[in-house]
Amino acid sequence: MLLCLYSYLGPLDLSEPRRDLLFKEAINGDLQQYLNSHNKDTINDKLRLQWCENAAEGLSYCHKLDIFHCDLRPENLLLDEHLNIRICDFGGATCGELDGGGLPDFGFFDPRDEDVFTVTKSMEIFGLGSIMYSIMTGGHRPHGPAEFTSSDEMVSYGDKFECLLRQGIFPDTKDMIAGGLILDCWKGKFTSAEEVLQRLLAMRNVGE
Repeated sequence: MLLCLYSYLGPLDLSEPRRDLLFKEAINGDLQQYLNSHNKDTINDKLRLQWCENAAEGLSYCHKLDIFHCDLRPENLLLDEHLNIRICDFGGATCGELDGGGLPDFGFFDPRDEDVFTVTKSMEIFGLGSIMYSIMTGGHRPHGPAEFTSSDEMVSYGDKFECLLRQGIFPDTKDMIAGGLILDCWKGKFTSAEEVLQRLLAMRNVGE
């Protein structure tokens, strides 16, 4: 099993163990940077599906530990030396009574949820669908760009995304690898990230 959480390797400075923490290096940066810096056609389908599996497996593992990441997006998915995804930035996560106060960005949660300030499994599965959409589109957010040029553009995107989702309008995924699975994540067809992972694994054989 690929453990997608980043491994803690000990204190950075042994003389002051509480000052810094040492984690395994992610030499390929984060997923968003990688998608932005590589032409869409240079990343093969096998690697894209590997990333989808990595993300689903990591999220499934978190949920089994009662951890909600609360800020799932490609910038928080690091790539190691083998281009495997490692989930990072748990500063806003929740676990039991511990609450880091994090919330996902627009594009990675369903604005139609009754309580958008409470992160749930269904909210994070929606975000997983958006991450897979970004993987398949070269880094683009649902109904949005790969990068924002200004804070005003980011705010405008949030308004546009919310407006379209409230009308039940999702991005077109019909000709996309795993497009049906992505849409099912957005439409709440899965009850767990593990179900998403198992469907991804099954796709290796059926060629969905």
